Amino acid sequence: MASHVRRVHIASREAYGARKVWLVAEGIECGRHGVARIRRDNGIEARRRRRFKVTRYARRQKSTAPDLLRRQFQVERPNQCWVGDVTFISTRAGWLYLAVLIDLHSRRVVGWAMSDRNDEPLVSVALRMAVAHRQPAAGLIHHTDRGALYS
Repeated sequence: MASHVRRVHIASREAYGARKVWLVAEGIECGRHGVARIRRDNGIEARRRRRFKVTRYARRQKSTAPDLLRRQFQVERPNQCWVGDVTFISTRAGWLYLAVLIDLHSRRVVGWAMSDRNDEPLVSVALRMAVAHRQPAAGLIHHTDRGALYS
């Protein structure tokens, strides 16, 4: 019985608790409380996932740049305005942060970077990639959510 519970536990990437293991363990003559007792007796515990942690950059935020775009998201030519943001993706190894820059004219990605840290070097790498590939003329607007990483 314990071997079956352990097999279901491993198959669920150690994420299921007693209730879900009991539902998955079909054909076993054991109730939910019995499964819980087997798990407790054999030291089988669900791995608790870390939840998203709010970063502390907001406390150190410098003054924000003026909003030159003023919500005008239609531009006439390429490399006139790039917009960027950072998002996070949950992976088995932890959080993966993705910084992306998009050309507003073509709506194509012009630069991107990934890291396990949500910090200023992440957005700098994405910007350097975009500049290296597109080589924009002077006057380009780099618009973001004006968060602390872009200050």
